[in-house]
Amino acid sequence: MTLRTTALAVMLLVAGATSVHAAPVTLLSAGLDSAGGAMTCHVMNGSKKTVELISVVIAPVTQPDNGSSSNCQQVAAGAGCPITIGVGSAGSYFCKVTISKGSKKDFRASFCDVASGNCSEAR
Repeated sequence: MTLRTTALAVMLLVAGATSVHAAPVTLLSAGLDSAGGAMTCHVMNGSKKTVELISVVIAPVTQPDNGSSSNCQQVAAGAGCPITIGVGSAGSYFCKVTISKGSKKDFRASFCDVASGNCSEAR
């Protein structure tokens, strides 16, 4: 390889690695049954950096586009983003978490029915 080819290959590797970490991270929970009360989705930032935005959607399993959403902004390293939403009617619900950027391994989320205490991990 020439010096120019080597430099180009290194630039492509660095650009590719940077773009992987800049992509949004999505976590999904399994469905949980609710009698129609409050559902909570708690996201923990286990990274070493502040996260600009964490968006949480709690939606019926049968109508994933018909959910309620809320956001946490500027979530510090080691801090959490607890979102509680009243679902209004009985059914099965899931939690979808979108983190503006980071690595999936740095975030944990749990989705719980407040009344029953039943929980599901979002992965």
